[in-house]
Amino acid sequence: MRPTQLLVLLFAAGVSAEELGVETQAEPPVSMTVEGLVGLTTFTGEQARGLAVGPALGARFGYRPGTIVGGEVAYEHGAYDLSDPRIIGSHAGSTDSLLGTLRLTLPTESFSPYVFLGLGASRWSVPAVDNVREVYAPDLFLTVPAGAGVETQLGTHLMAGARFAYDVLYGNSLLRDRGDIGGGAWSVTVDVGASLR
Repeated sequence: MRPTQLLVLLFAAGVSAEELGVETQAEPPVSMTVEGLVGLTTFTGEQARGLAVGPALGARFGYRPGTIVGGEVAYEHGAYDLSDPRIIGSHAGSTDSLLGTLRLTLPTESFSPYVFLGLGASRWSVPAVDNVREVYAPDLFLTVPAGAGVETQLGTHLMAGARFAYDVLYGNSLLRDRGDIGGGAWSVTVDVGASLR
């Protein structure tokens, strides 16, 4: 039998390359993720003196065209009790952030660690109360988030993880009498979501 005839017969019989022991190059897995996050957050530096550690909530959408490099877009909300002694009564401030990050993942069979770096914008809001607005001012500033985390698959689609992030802040004037004070903010979150492959 000629080689060409043998190939035709194998094709007709549906014999795959794996059955013949021939290695084939697999396409890199493409995955999209949707996650909810909950944790703790607060500011660092001078603006942290009058702000307590508060809850962090948010959602994150991720896209990974391969096993290592991926991107994420996230919305995060943080709430902070205002403990500055100059403020009368109990009040809270909040941040709303929109972030985009580049993520590098080390894929493993169980837990996959990763690092990320990005860019975003945050809005700082405080109640329209006289003694609060005398200390804190509403503001919009630039955010550069960086950090690391770990994730694991709990099933075919369910996933969970945890991450630590530190955001470097630029152009923030949270304290009315200090102008641009820079500084940063940190957060620790637990993430639960779904992976669509």
